[in-house]
Formats: sequence, C-alpha cells, structure tokens
Amino acid sequence: MKRKEYPEKLITAFLTEVRPIDVQRAAGISNTKYYALKRDSEFMQAVADRRSEIIQSAVKRMENNFVKNADTLQAIIDDTEVSPQVRINALRLYGEQFGQWKMTSDILEDIRRIREGEI
Repeated sequence: MKRKEYPEKLITAFLTEVRPIDVQRAAGISNTKYYALKRDSEFMQAVADRRSEIIQSAVKRMENNFVKNADTLQAIIDDTEVSPQVRINALRLYGEQFGQWKMTSDILEDIRRIREGEI
C-alpha cells in the first residue's frame, strides 16, 4: 500500500517548532487540524522518518569529514603555538559529538530494521 503524501510545510513545522501554537502558525493550520495530525499515526510516522533521515544525513556528513577533521585536529595537537588545553578540548569535543551522532544514527537504523521485520 502506498503511503499518503503530506505537504512538506506540515512535516517541517512539526520538526522545527516545539509549541503547538508555533507549529500551527508555521504550517498555517488550525488548532483542530494540529491535534488531528498529532493523532494521525501515519503522519507522525512520516515526521519520525524525516527526522531519522536528517540525523542520518548529518552523521554521514560527519563521517565523510572525519578524516579531514582528524587531520585538522592533529595539526592543532602538533602545533606547539596552540595551548595544550585548547588542543585537548578540540579533540575531546569532536570525538564526543561524533560518538553521540553515530550512536543516534545506529539506534534509528535498528528501529527501522525492527519495524520492517529485518531483525
């Protein structure tokens, strides 16, 4: 069965806004329509899928730039003109962020595979 298509403006509003009134304004919908969409499991799945795509795309970009960034960090580490604390902080920050995004991406992929019966 083909999935229902939803306007991009709706999905984007649910992804970018937090408060119901802000979602309604961004999407140009009424309060009634907002709560109807919140109860629409197919729509909420479309929002969740888009969120997953965005996160996975960000992780892929980070993975693609990881070597370049590691080289930059190595240059900072090797540069005795840069304070040791700055060098350590830069290395720690990038490693922590990459690890968090990678873990999030892996969890989302596992959830997708469970939903689709692959696991």
